[in-house]
Amino acid sequence: MNMFVDAERLHQVLSNLLNNAIRFTEEYGRIDVEAKILEDRIRIGVIDNGIGITKSDMHKLFGRFMQVSGTHPAAREGLGLGLSICKELVAKHGGEIWAESRLGVGSKFYFTLPRLYSVNILDRKTKAEINDLLRLGIPAYLINLLIINYRKVEREARKSQGKLFRDVKGIIDGSFRQSVGSGIARPRLVAADSRKAEYTFILPQADEDKAIALCRELKERITSYLAKEKIENVFINLGVLPYAQKEQSPVRVEFPANIQIKKMFLGLEMRRFRRIAYKADIRILSSVNKTEVSRTVDISEGGLCFITKKLLKTDSRISIRLEFDKTRDPVIHTDGRVAWIKKVELLSGESLNRYKVGVEFINLKSKHRKIILKKIKP
Repeated sequence: MNMFVDAERLHQVLSNLLNNAIRFTEEYGRIDVEAKILEDRIRIGVIDNGIGITKSDMHKLFGRFMQVSGTHPAAREGLGLGLSICKELVAKHGGEIWAESRLGVGSKFYFTLPRLYSVNILDRKTKAEINDLLRLGIPAYLINLLIINYRKVEREARKSQGKLFRDVKGIIDGSFRQSVGSGIARPRLVAADSRKAEYTFILPQADEDKAIALCRELKERITSYLAKEKIENVFINLGVLPYAQKEQSPVRVEFPANIQIKKMFLGLEMRRFRRIAYKADIRILSSVNKTEVSRTVDISEGGLCFITKKLLKTDSRISIRLEFDKTRDPVIHTDGRVAWIKKVELLSGESLNRYKVGVEFINLKSKHRKIILKKIKP
């Protein structure tokens, strides 16, 4: 599972949700944190059996300076700016955040983050260079810096074509010089792709601490540069992907690996299934046997999204009747599971009492999958 996020911001979101759960849960109560892998995202939940939230307060949960009803001391204090900050940070990661609660029963706060599926950074030449180092007994790290939403960032920077790429390369060179001064063997740039702003370099004779020190230097310099250029909504993400030891996996002779891969990503927008904006009639039958007529917002082979007036329960199952063209296409009947929920709001922040719901298909028949793929192909 690959999930590239801004670790500091994710820590901030989790801390806020956990602090609220602790404040609103009585002594000897229970708080659970769960992480669930969905089709194209990760869903994290903070669940408590605390005092809960009234139905009338639910709509203002993620607003600034939210105050909740009740006589509990924590309720009188309100949630302040915490949840509105959580909402902003999750949204900047391309995710959703929502809550479910019953007074006297407890609360469930969920948020999602996109999953990253494939970033192929190791070409044959780079693998060969690393293997040469390993055969000589020289440990090495391969560090990769990639700006995923490069064109958007380039436009926001208002730079001429290629200027942003050269600027970032200059930041990397400066970090290299700094690392040499702090006792790290000079890294070697092995690939630089100006079309998508991807930089790959090898850090030989390094251990974990030295690799982290270099990445920290890069992160600080790039953050400073982006702030100076007034570029927003770009996150710097750091992760470690270790390969198995050679003796543990003899099949990997081509790339023996006491190599650690450091990946730094700016921006996020990669999905397992391509989602296409598509309007189709849909009937939803929920667990309470109530049918609702709606239209899809987008569809993929893994699921769909629609707008509803009801706040459905996370992980609840629903029956779906999907109609494309009544005269030519058969009606698709399948089951789905509610994976994520997002409140629909006006630009002013005012709630419309509508929810955008993401549903994953369950046991979708292959003939129905083919119909969907035919309809949404680009």
